[in-house]
Amino acid sequence: MLHSIYFAVRMFIVSFVVLTVMFYYMFSASTLKAEQSTIHQTMNDLSDALLELSNIIVISENEELASSTPLNKRSYIYMSKAEPKKEAATEGTALLSQYKNALDSLGFITTSSISGNFMIKDWQSQSVLYRQKLAPSVVTTIFDPIRCRELNICKTKMNKYRVSYMHEDALSGNKLFTIFKGMNEHIDISFNVHLNSNSYYDDKNITIIPPSSKTNQRNYVISVKYADYPDSLLFYRSEYAVIADGITVIVRIPLLYILDIPLKVSFILSFFIAIFIFYFHFIRRITSESELHKQKSMIDTLTKAYNRRYFDYYSEATSSGILAVIDGNKIKEINDTLGHSAGDSAIKLLASSAQEAIRDEDYLIRSGGDEFVILLNDCPSIDIATEIIEKIQNKIIQKSKYKKEFREHKISFAYGLTPYSEGDQYEDIIEMADFYMYEHKKK
Repeated sequence: MLHSIYFAVRMFIVSFVVLTVMFYYMFSASTLKAEQSTIHQTMNDLSDALLELSNIIVISENEELASSTPLNKRSYIYMSKAEPKKEAATEGTALLSQYKNALDSLGFITTSSISGNFMIKDWQSQSVLYRQKLAPSVVTTIFDPIRCRELNICKTKMNKYRVSYMHEDALSGNKLFTIFKGMNEHIDISFNVHLNSNSYYDDKNITIIPPSSKTNQRNYVISVKYADYPDSLLFYRSEYAVIADGITVIVRIPLLYILDIPLKVSFILSFFIAIFIFYFHFIRRITSESELHKQKSMIDTLTKAYNRRYFDYYSEATSSGILAVIDGNKIKEINDTLGHSAGDSAIKLLASSAQEAIRDEDYLIRSGGDEFVILLNDCPSIDIATEIIEKIQNKIIQKSKYKKEFREHKISFAYGLTPYSEGDQYEDIIEMADFYMYEHKKK
């Protein structure tokens, strides 16, 4: 049992490795290609969204939006060079109104890869332009200085991108990060990337890494990792993309992600292979042990010939031939006169002489004390069988010359021969041969 389990486990390991390698080459290329396609689409859409953000341009605080300029995606907002007509505060409100027109034209972006919205913040007046009206408490939260520093969303320098840390949207509660750009000294325009709205981010961990002089990192890095795989694993490859000036996205695809399908398919197939091998190995082993036990139970311990149990397992002939029954003469006299050891030696001499005279495909069976049955398979005639019997007798005579006790008590045997055919019952054949043997003994 344990040996079969050990053998099945070894075969499971071997088949698992072989199948994994095979399925890796079958599935990894398509899996990687599909994932790279999704990644590139996401990066392209995000880059397009930032391009929309960049298209809202303020050339000067003293300029007004030309009423004739259409506001569609990718449309620049051109300002006329008119002198300011109002006070600075009023002018700021006018500028926000101009931005609102641009913002309304952009709205909420939903693509196959990203979902998000634009927002304009005036840090001087602490007002927000959004595609819907915001409650005062939400506006207060957005400009909260502590939250601003924690999330890295404070106003940025003019025409310079910044990326916030991961946070929850104050309005919707969605998980997001914000990419924003300073339009002038106090106005930022931003794009909020909502992760809850996109299934691509369901199994990803997003980390925002700001620039650092210590690591000589100049850009903001948006790091995307697969949440179900530990960071310590060696990654199969990384996808890099610069989506805007100063912003880089890195998506790390782990080797185990590429191996996911090959590993699962290989494990299932290897498991069934192991069960299959265990079953047949165990059954074959049990059958082999049973056959060995049967063979041992049929062997006579004294003569090493078959014993009478042979006929318990094989009750009928499987081929044609001649069956001989031989019965030792004066074996009992030797046993009584010289002792059991001499009697056993006489029986062994009779058996060894018979074994040497017959072929490998013939069978010698000890049916009693000094009685034997010989199955001469495919023997064509009684005459040939008689020659074999005479050969046995000659061998006994030759061997007896070298044993003192057998020179005085000569060993011989009576025999009876009868033919048999395939399907004949051994019991009937032996009974017939016994009859001829007793006839021979009388003579």
